[in-house]
Amino acid sequence: MPKPPYPTKAVSDRGRRCSTAGEGRRMTSAIKKRQLEASRPGPGGTVPWTLGCLGALVSLGGGGEMALFILLSFCLILEVHPQNVPQPWLKVSPAEGGSVQLDCKTWYSDVQCYYYPEGADTNVKLSSSCRLTLTGADLTSWTGRSYRPPDPVSVKCYYSVRVSGRTIPSPHSPPAPVMILDAPQLEVSPAEGGSVQLDCKAPYAGVSECFFYPEEDRGNTRPSSSCRLTLTGADLNIWTGHSYRPPEPVSVKCYYSVRVSGRPMPSPHSLPAPVIFLDQKPEMSVHYDGQYDVTAECEIPLSGSAGAGVGCNLYTGPRLYLKSESRRGRSGIWSCRFTASKTDLLNRLQSVRSRVVSCDYSLPSHPSTRSPQSLTYDITKLLPPSFQPSVTEEESTAASPASSTRSITPTPPTTRSPGDPTSASVIEIPTIVTFNSATCIIQFSFYDPLQT
Repeated sequence: MPKPPYPTKAVSDRGRRCSTAGEGRRMTSAIKKRQLEASRPGPGGTVPWTLGCLGALVSLGGGGEMALFILLSFCLILEVHPQNVPQPWLKVSPAEGGSVQLDCKTWYSDVQCYYYPEGADTNVKLSSSCRLTLTGADLTSWTGRSYRPPDPVSVKCYYSVRVSGRTIPSPHSPPAPVMILDAPQLEVSPAEGGSVQLDCKAPYAGVSECFFYPEEDRGNTRPSSSCRLTLTGADLNIWTGHSYRPPEPVSVKCYYSVRVSGRPMPSPHSLPAPVIFLDQKPEMSVHYDGQYDVTAECEIPLSGSAGAGVGCNLYTGPRLYLKSESRRGRSGIWSCRFTASKTDLLNRLQSVRSRVVSCDYSLPSHPSTRSPQSLTYDITKLLPPSFQPSVTEEESTAASPASSTRSITPTPPTTRSPGDPTSASVIEIPTIVTFNSATCIIQFSFYDPLQT
């Protein structure tokens, strides 16, 4: 008798039970796969993971009554249990105007999101878009206490979904520090050697690093731990990638960052500040008319219309003395002219204890940015000092230096005639020198207001 090509009934029943168990494992695997696929965002937003069950039903088709029952039961269990709703995470990013945006990241679309300060879960703000924008004033009003940057405020979020007519809340997100920073102020000032210094001034301490960038190239940043950056014209050429042509300005911005929970938090960006390099010195010449006036000419190394309206300063030693404005000469060269009386100039030099004059220039649009000063000019080249010593001697009646008598009789200043090129006050100062029993009075008559 041949063996039957199929197992007996007992064996067949055991095989069907094994087959049913295998189908259960296969369905569970298919559901997890569908859930994973459904949790990924699509073009129109995220697709609820509950659709994974429906997709699994369609893909499995008719798998037997037992398989269908197991699958439906599994889907219902997943739908009604809140612990199966994924936990969101809260992203905090800077927004315009010094505000911040809180984004409660979920796997779903069309859900309600809730935000609250950590430790005050009843103080909730609702957002149907799952995004919330806050300013410092909003944070103060929300928390009920004055917000003092840069101290962070911890915030949490969660969302709710509708499943089978029920509202199921999600687990709450981990706390995220919310810090509302004020924008810094960028200051540009001249430095040595024709360079400029950029100073990114944060409104409070605790700044970890500052970043500078050309306004038109936000990704081209230069970091500075001191929040200061010194640049020359050559540095600017390398940084911007194109040749800098003074006096055209280059707009620069800056921002800073602070560390919150070990992560850097960037501030709003500063307003743009123009960076100008006037790295070429002017040339100065000085003329004396032989009688009364001294004229200084400050030649500006700018061509075309760039030299129009340029302001110039004349310095006596380190002190500002006179101001003037540029004019174009017959040769097309721009220069500033200063005229001062000889007496006034010499008195000024005497007051600042100096013999030299110099000049610099600045653009009318940026008067605080000045060029390097010209080479100094020694005024004594035009007005040499006169030094005439005279010595007289008189015997002292004292027997020893200890008993000698000293007397000083100053001579009133005398004035020479105006026609004399060296016309000025002549001061006679007697000086007493004692040699044993004789006292010599050496009187110096000199003309030099620059000697002190």
